[in-house]
Amino acid sequence: MEDLFMTHGDSISLISEVELKGNYEYIMSPPGNLMCSTCPRTRGSQSETMQHTLQVKAIDQV
Repeated sequence: MEDLFMTHGDSISLISEVELKGNYEYIMSPPGNLMCSTCPRTRGSQSETMQHTLQVKAIDQV
């Protein structure tokens, strides 16, 4: 995934895609101004420079 730069007042849609079937937990940190920090799809805007990290965990694997 490449870096994406936004300017003050811009908004963005963040979409996570996992190609393997299963149930996953999504954690976007820091949550900042995101509508949902635990959803595979969310929208957000920032008033300052921010780097988000997405962590995806399989929750139904043994």
